[in-house]
Amino acid sequence: MMPRCTEPAPEQQLLLTKLGLELPQQPPPKIYPDAKAAQAPHQEGPSH
Repeated sequence: MMPRCTEPAPEQQLLLTKLGLELPQQPPPKIYPDAKAAQAPHQEGPSH
């Protein structure tokens, strides 16, 4: 599992501020009760 970084590092924030940029808000993390549910569900299209 990869860590989620929600805030830029101080040097990145300094650069963003000097360039007049702002990062968009991130949605809250999806928390699953077990690792099996964390996998993306497999969706199949209609069978013809």
